[in-house]
Amino acid sequence: MTTGSNPVLRQLIWVVDEGSKHMDWNEIPEGMGGSVNVATWQEIVQEAPAAAGLELPPVAGQHEPADIITFWQSRPGTMEEMVRFSQANLIAGIAAQLAALPVSQRLGPSDLFLPVDSLTNTYTLVLTLAALFSNASIAFSSVAGKSAELILSTQGIAPTVIVASPETLLKTHHETTSKLTSALARLSYWLKSRSLVDYGIMPVASVATSFGDAYLPAIGTTPGKLRVVYTAERVGAHSVPLSPRELSDLRVFLGARVIYALTASKVAGAVTQTGFYDYRVHGQDSQRSHFGPPVTSTEILLRDTADLRTTDEVSQGQIIVRGPSVAGGEAALGVSARMSDDNTVSYV
Repeated sequence: MTTGSNPVLRQLIWVVDEGSKHMDWNEIPEGMGGSVNVATWQEIVQEAPAAAGLELPPVAGQHEPADIITFWQSRPGTMEEMVRFSQANLIAGIAAQLAALPVSQRLGPSDLFLPVDSLTNTYTLVLTLAALFSNASIAFSSVAGKSAELILSTQGIAPTVIVASPETLLKTHHETTSKLTSALARLSYWLKSRSLVDYGIMPVASVATSFGDAYLPAIGTTPGKLRVVYTAERVGAHSVPLSPRELSDLRVFLGARVIYALTASKVAGAVTQTGFYDYRVHGQDSQRSHFGPPVTSTEILLRDTADLRTTDEVSQGQIIVRGPSVAGGEAALGVSARMSDDNTVSYV
């Protein structure tokens, strides 16, 4: 190395092998003169302050992420409630949805996510953003909304994950149930229901059941590819309730896990949500299913009311929700609920 070939060289850093660092590398090479500062990379690292690199310099022109404003309509004809969510609220809601699925069942590049409900619903929006974060493909359909036709919404595509309103799923349930007219179809339905409810095993195609599967809805271009269905009760929106038996039937009819959540206007994502492998049917005659335990971004408190009080035997009261996904940090939902021994929440 000569000054002739490097006339403007001012700094020389040697990156030396661990076994050669004992040598004197600070000597200025011959012909370089005294204007060159010589050091080794190991010396620079050792002399650097402990706090170096912990804070990144500000990016020129960077702006604080703006809040997202949503409008929650409880029912037609009522005034919409405006809610302002921070970016932190949305991130917490997305993280809770990512953590809610078992590692082997999480969304990934092989999934095709289809929102059959409106994206103005924060639960649908958060799930869509979670799918984007997971590198899943996203499909949008013009047939989407509170009472959309599930079969029409999935024409031309083969979704693996969908989110739909309870009204949409209940309509699919009624249409499919009306086709259970033949003895073969009823036998196929009975075998699959027994496998799911009694043994906790998702039914799979077999010779015994395939002959009676003509009653099943044709979801997408590749029936059988659907694996997860999300739906949610909207607090104060007078959503159609889904019973434990209807949820179990939907798992049989769609061949997919059905996740039932409780959502509220001031919560990004879900307040509570049923488990991925929760196939239980509690209360055969119950008109409403439970909504599962709280997700990782929420904390549930039950405030005593005039009629409902928490005792040593039962936990019940008005729902107060706290957590990073809650706008303002805390919100009263205005509905009463009971928490069971397994931490699942259900309406009183």
